[in-house]
Amino acid sequence: SKAFELAGPVGRGVTTLAQAKDGRVWFADDSKGGEVRPVPTVGHSSSAEDPAVVEDGLFELLIDREGALWITRYDSGLVRIRYPEKLGNRKLGPHDTDLETFNQRDGFSGGFAYKLLEDHEGNIWVGCAKGLIQFRHNQVVPVSLPDRYQKLVLLAGADGEILIGTINSKP
Repeated sequence: SKAFELAGPVGRGVTTLAQAKDGRVWFADDSKGGEVRPVPTVGHSSSAEDPAVVEDGLFELLIDREGALWITRYDSGLVRIRYPEKLGNRKLGPHDTDLETFNQRDGFSGGFAYKLLEDHEGNIWVGCAKGLIQFRHNQVVPVSLPDRYQKLVLLAGADGEILIGTINSKP
């Protein structure tokens, strides 16, 4: 039968979903300030009381081809968890050693980070308040865009190009 059913006790502010290699579906919930945790599913238990990552301003998720979980942050920068399958249901805070943080010190100058995309070459692209940032070979590379490009939408093209859209004004 075709039917929708509630997957489990998830928050009211689910902003994005991503599936890990181990089959877990992770979600970001901004209704309580910011939580990222797996959805309880068959074979993978989780609890609303035990989020995997707790930090203010978590928004977008991406699981890359190596299985790392990327998380954008409203306050600027990115968080990467190389092995989310090893976290279990532990609570992680902003200064936990399992969270790899990329910010202005690392060349991330984009301000608020909104969208994530992995291209055909494995590069991570981040749509931010100040433009487009590319992460490759452990290096964050800013891509200059006009100031009017805000709240970006990203799409990987068939030939490896990145298509960029903005909802704020005409490009």
